[in-house]
Amino acid sequence: MKKTALILVCVLLIQIAGLSAYAEVLEKPINEWNVYVSALHNVPEGSHYMAYIENTSITPGGLYEPQTLQLRYFFTLDEANANDLVMLPHNRTDNGEITGSGPDVWDKENKVYYYTFEVTSAWKDPEPKENKYCHIDAMFNIMCGTATWNPMNDWSLQDISEDNTKVINVNQPLLAYYAPNFVLYDTSGNKLFGNEPPKPSVKGEWRVYTVPLHMIPEGSSFMTYIENTSKLAGGVYEPQSLKLRYFFTLDEENANNLIMRAHERLDCGEIVGSGPDVWDEENKVYYYTFDLTSDWKQPYLPENKYCHIDALFSIIGGTATWNPMNDWSCKSIDESNKIKMDEYGPEAYYAPDFVLYDSNGKKLYGNEPPKEEASNALCGDISADGKIDVIDLALIKKHLLGLIILKPSECNAGDLNEDGKVDSIDFGLMKEYLLGKLSALPVVNQI
Repeated sequence: MKKTALILVCVLLIQIAGLSAYAEVLEKPINEWNVYVSALHNVPEGSHYMAYIENTSITPGGLYEPQTLQLRYFFTLDEANANDLVMLPHNRTDNGEITGSGPDVWDKENKVYYYTFEVTSAWKDPEPKENKYCHIDAMFNIMCGTATWNPMNDWSLQDISEDNTKVINVNQPLLAYYAPNFVLYDTSGNKLFGNEPPKPSVKGEWRVYTVPLHMIPEGSSFMTYIENTSKLAGGVYEPQSLKLRYFFTLDEENANNLIMRAHERLDCGEIVGSGPDVWDEENKVYYYTFDLTSDWKQPYLPENKYCHIDALFSIIGGTATWNPMNDWSCKSIDESNKIKMDEYGPEAYYAPDFVLYDSNGKKLYGNEPPKEEASNALCGDISADGKIDVIDLALIKKHLLGLIILKPSECNAGDLNEDGKVDSIDFGLMKEYLLGKLSALPVVNQI
């Protein structure tokens, strides 16, 4: 008796496990979207489309909530003809509601536009019955109007599969073709089905605006706004690391007496300042570098189109004699090109000479100061006395020992293998030249 009861319990447990597994399968049907299209009168004068939208989790006999979807038709035309097309969505009693909008630009360079059809409908049982899934219909016309248009060139009509078809109406046996380039989205814009046309990568244009505050020799502060036209308001973007340089003009002593402060604020990410560094010693041009790592911030005012990154820093005169109005980065601030960044703050001015780089030092924006061209001094003549001799050899040796620091012009003359630096290789080449083992300088591609 006990043995029989034990067997019955085991059988019951197996059945429960089987039912649980079956229930789990039922709860997780495959959620695959498909779009089939029947194209009528597909001629330049006008085309009529019946689109059938399926989801493999929506099967006959079930009770399903009505659904709102967005279907896009992509076409190829120049801008003038695109705007001359006439689009007509068709509302029918049994097809729910359909509205159309467009044309909108997808890829202006390659003349690709699209219409969007928003459909709100109940799921309809299939006809004929051999079709497995419920569907939503979307019917629309595109008429050429005054446009010159051939629908057979359109992206959405490419790759329509004549091997994958289905009958969609018993009384009027129309064939609908699998249409992988009719693209389906949910109401949040998430793509559910289809192949969008390729888009050229958005390069985006960089811009820098600044609010110069307290522009006096005692000290100046700069509230700087960095924009990129690919970072549109409302978008979500990865944090970015950038380098911003401020160029100023001072002699070496005063440059080193300036005080630079990079201001970190809770909502502005991280900013680290360094410098001053020499840009053009002969013309007394120096610069500060500000390394920024920040999220892209949404614009404060609705009329501003792009997200931005902030950078706030101050330069204090300290013991230096300095006038910021003479600085390279302030000379071309354009007060006619300005933007209101904040409802309560002052306007920011376009600053073409604040120079922006990526984290690897590649320039993204702005005008760097011109550099004094390298002199035509004799290669190897570090002392600039018109000849190459043991004095020049001694200067290289002192530089390598750290007893002196060669000026940029002296480094150019002492770089005997043109690898961008003065090192022990140049010292060895100088010795060989003075011993007569080398006939000329520079020596290029010397290992």
